[in-house]
Amino acid sequence: MAEGLAGSQETDFLSVAVREGMLEESQAEKIRSDSERTGVSASALCIESGLMQPIQADVVSGLLEPEDVAPGHRVTGLLGHGGLGIVYRAYQEKLDRTVALKTIPIHRIESTTAVGRFQQEARAIGRLKHPNIVAAYDFGTHRERLYLSMELVEGIDLDDQIKLDGRMDEVTAWALAEQVAAGLAHADSHGIVHRDIKPANLLLTEAPAGYPLPPGVPLVKVSDFGLVQLDAGSEERARLTVSGTSMGTPHYMAPEQISDPSVGREADIYALGATVFHMISGAPPFPGKTMGQVLSAKLQGSDAWGNALPVGVSDASIGLLRDMLAKDPAERVSNYETLLERIRAVRPAASSAVAAGKDLGEMETLDSISIDTDVATEAAGLPKKTQPSLRFVLLGLVALVCFGVAGGALLSLGRTPAPRLTRTAVYTSLFNGQDLNDWTAERGRWSTFKDDMGSGAMRGKGSIVRMIELAGMSAERPCFGVSLGVGLKEAESFELHFGHEDYSNRALPRSVLRVDREGVQLGTRPAKDGDFSAVSALIPWEESPDEAEGYLAVGFEAQPGEWLALVDGKAAASMPRDATANAPVVQLVVQGGEAAAVDVEAYLLGPKP
Repeated sequence: MAEGLAGSQETDFLSVAVREGMLEESQAEKIRSDSERTGVSASALCIESGLMQPIQADVVSGLLEPEDVAPGHRVTGLLGHGGLGIVYRAYQEKLDRTVALKTIPIHRIESTTAVGRFQQEARAIGRLKHPNIVAAYDFGTHRERLYLSMELVEGIDLDDQIKLDGRMDEVTAWALAEQVAAGLAHADSHGIVHRDIKPANLLLTEAPAGYPLPPGVPLVKVSDFGLVQLDAGSEERARLTVSGTSMGTPHYMAPEQISDPSVGREADIYALGATVFHMISGAPPFPGKTMGQVLSAKLQGSDAWGNALPVGVSDASIGLLRDMLAKDPAERVSNYETLLERIRAVRPAASSAVAAGKDLGEMETLDSISIDTDVATEAAGLPKKTQPSLRFVLLGLVALVCFGVAGGALLSLGRTPAPRLTRTAVYTSLFNGQDLNDWTAERGRWSTFKDDMGSGAMRGKGSIVRMIELAGMSAERPCFGVSLGVGLKEAESFELHFGHEDYSNRALPRSVLRVDREGVQLGTRPAKDGDFSAVSALIPWEESPDEAEGYLAVGFEAQPGEWLALVDGKAAASMPRDATANAPVVQLVVQGGEAAAVDVEAYLLGPKP
């Protein structure tokens, strides 16, 4: 947004920021006072002080000017925002309907490629008219914003549905898959390949009255065609696709997509097979401990995923999954007509298996995992919120890290903590993969780069800090978690500092999760540069950082009364949490050379459902 707002809009800016939970009243009053004293706009002061992210200032700007975000639309509320884009609820006046309005402030875009991809998304989905695809209504540029007006789907995505209610029976899974296949068949008839089919991109909503669906089965709508590939003759595709970049989500992408972005419908069929597997089993088919393991299993054509299916899944389902997940595209189900026929043919055997209750047995996993009943969910625990871009996946079982729960022994301090909370569907990416505008570098040098997967990562040495904003987080005692992938590279150690109220005050004590070449320890420092005092025993790595492929998965959670350390998806250690340590902040501190980080994410904790 522009540098500040004139006149009384300064007060309006702060009022909206407080109303939307981005600022506390006391913070707004201080910013208001500082703005009057210095003449610097309230919005600029909020960003400079780290109280708000630049994208949040853009959100407030849109809410302050609801009639001027996109022509013919009036913003009525906020649906969400990420590192780059914002999605508003809006009213489209001419057609008298409520829509989802996606916007990207142009000043946040570093290259014309990003603009082109946004326009590509709009044009691609604008060509599609199908009940199982989210409809696009309008797009354009206005007041230095790109905007896309889309169908507003009231409901939940499949990823969250699995996390809330657990894995699904075969019949339901294939009923949902049939709808997705029908939508993709329509896209295929227009020469469009989605390239990022996964549970998070499948929206579940109530079907209109009389719509032909089995009882209890929701209507599925495929969303986010932002990674589509237009037909092979498109010159625009060649300009917009970066050579060597594999667009998609590794757990679901087809093996050929890893090295070649020019994939066809077979890649979407593979991804749909991986999604069906996730519905039936509760986890993706290749839950390796490192990204290298996941990709290696795909490239080798491993069928070990069959061992992770629940006992009693019908042979018909396993056979179709095998034909959808074949390594070689030529051996895969090759078209949607055949796929839809195969899905319908599976139904009798799947129905018989469900009726017999065979698929309700305990889930068999690829690895032997010990579950600590104090921190785990039910025995067949399922993933909570997996972030759309969680690439490194260094987990023994993806389900556990996404829940923020653990397998293995928990190191405690001889006390009885309050009941633990679990991960909710509220999350935010703390790094958009493109820039560090929302971070404050205290010292050292930090930058972004493309890692071996062609995705954005951050690296540096010294320290960098980020405030955490999550809808619904209590100011009195915020309960949240932070997860990320750490690549030690040349560094001696990589530390997460948290629990201190003012990151700019180096003298304040803080809690510390320390990562070095020996392993991980939870501890404290009396000041930022004070001596590290370990609270937990050393948690050694199964593979050394030099041997591990990809990144090491770590994180922490601010639970009621305790800090909980997560290592490779397991709750590995805990220590008391001071009742006054409520500042939602994370500081990355790197010593002895550069280190890297990917998929830095924060999420809200709440009661177990």
